Amino acid sequence: SNAHKGTLYVVATPLGNLDDMTFRAVNTLRNAGAIACEDTRRTSILLKHFGIEGKRLVSYHSFNEERAVRQVIELLEEGSDVALVTDAGTPAISDPGYTMASAAHAAGLPVVPVPGA
Repeated sequence: SNAHKGTLYVVATPLGNLDDMTFRAVNTLRNAGAIACEDTRRTSILLKHFGIEGKRLVSYHSFNEERAVRQVIELLEEGSDVALVTDAGTPAISDPGYTMASAAHAAGLPVVPVPGA
């Protein structure tokens, strides 16, 4: 199929001060169709800080990993870009994001790192 597939963006977030967030990371969150996050409450604080509203948040943690991975892969297959974030740091290094990135890669979907400060 020639249908557009979405990209999984692995977005690093600040470990401390929210103002350490990079411009690229903020723009990635702003432009993503959905955001997969470890804790929706913590991610909501980050989004509010940068004036990003109305984003679909997909809760993603070790207790719902399998279901969340399926949900995100479906969004990507439908053509929606998804940003993957953790509470702080880089997903797949400091949280269960490895499974998400591996599943996207295995499905032939692009996975793009967005490094942080």
